Amino acid sequence: MADMGKTYPVPKARIVEPASSPRSEREAAAFVLGLDLKDKRTENKLRQLGRDDSLDRHLHIGLILILYVGLTLSLLSVIFLFLHMTNVMRWMSDTQIRTMTELLTTGAIGGVIATVARARFAAIDRKEG
Repeated sequence: MADMGKTYPVPKARIVEPASSPRSEREAAAFVLGLDLKDKRTENKLRQLGRDDSLDRHLHIGLILILYVGLTLSLLSVIFLFLHMTNVMRWMSDTQIRTMTELLTTGAIGGVIATVARARFAAIDRKEG
């Protein structure tokens, strides 16, 4: 009865995450889907899914990069036009100014971006369907 006020330290659990590898991820996916990895066709299908996922990830990163580059170029064009119109910088010819203004006002950049995005999403839809 004398030990009632005494506190004992509780050891903290140390959780160690197992290292992830492509093989362990395939095994986990097969376990969840109830597939038998001893069948070569099943294992090949799981490997193909991994390759498709990797390709999709790279294409997504590339598309985002293209969108950022397009946005940056558009903003730089607007800034250069503004500086030219306010007489701060006058180093572009009239034909260059006219071409840049037409490009910005006709929506050509947006059209190119929309075309690329539409083609990309159509490819994703065909792959899923």
